[in-house]
Amino acid sequence: MEKWETDTYGVLAEHQWTINDKLTNFVGVRVDKDKYTQDFWSPRWAVVYTPDAKTAYKAIWSKSLRKNFGEELRTQHLGDEISKPEELRSWEFIVERQHNKQLHYGTSLFYNYLDVLGIDSKTLRSQRVASMQFGGIEFMADYIADKWQVHFSHSYTKLDSFSAFGSQKISVSPSGYGNDISDWPDHITKLNAHWKPGGALSYDASLRIFWGFPGQQDFAEKTVDDRLASEDGNSSSTALTDPGYDDPFGESIYLNLGATYQLNQQSEIAVRGYNLLGLVDGQYNKRNYLINVGNYREEATAVAVEYQYRF
Repeated sequence: MEKWETDTYGVLAEHQWTINDKLTNFVGVRVDKDKYTQDFWSPRWAVVYTPDAKTAYKAIWSKSLRKNFGEELRTQHLGDEISKPEELRSWEFIVERQHNKQLHYGTSLFYNYLDVLGIDSKTLRSQRVASMQFGGIEFMADYIADKWQVHFSHSYTKLDSFSAFGSQKISVSPSGYGNDISDWPDHITKLNAHWKPGGALSYDASLRIFWGFPGQQDFAEKTVDDRLASEDGNSSSTALTDPGYDDPFGESIYLNLGATYQLNQQSEIAVRGYNLLGLVDGQYNKRNYLINVGNYREEATAVAVEYQYRF
């Protein structure tokens, strides 16, 4: 391939209209243009209602376009093809409340329409491989006091409908196996905490829980059934597992803890532990593979000593 280059230009504009002291309207648009694409228009509209000083209601609609890789764009351009972008249309409704000086919490309901751009493993070309609709809910809370800072969130995401137009590894629901996204847990919990009881010592903790991967389990079960149904009992799939094997599809839990000692105004020393639940069972720290869902790796438990000096 001879030397080549491409440029991308983007323009972002937003208009904010304060209708009254409780209602505000936002309209925005982003326009992107690459040498090998048409104009990509990504608009957004939001309405914010604040009935009092502590509560806010937000309704948001947006459409976002994402272009393909430069190499793919150029190849399609040279072949007189028009590269279509990946398109995400999203609705979101958010309720937030500042309960008091310490506690802030909120809930978000969302629903998305996504046309997925991906690699068709049969043609090895980038194209629209699927169309999907999914939604969910997320709850978050922040508690900030003199000695404590705690941030918590929990989200639930569920696939609503899925259509495949080419070879893809996103979901096997079109084949009658479940109704989940392969590489995304239905439930995700995150917790971060910082505690400074007084003096020079402070403590930090973070906990992330992926509560299971039912979409990946569906993927593996389909592969097992396909193998059992084949004439020679073989399978070319990289998701091959034994019947009933489900170790990769359970929860993944990552726990980090740290302590920091403030030596003076300029310097501090810290001791941090990562993936500590691996000391109990290494499977808690597992990371699943994207395509070969029958395998996973265990993240190592690690300890770090850190010194910082600020000039």
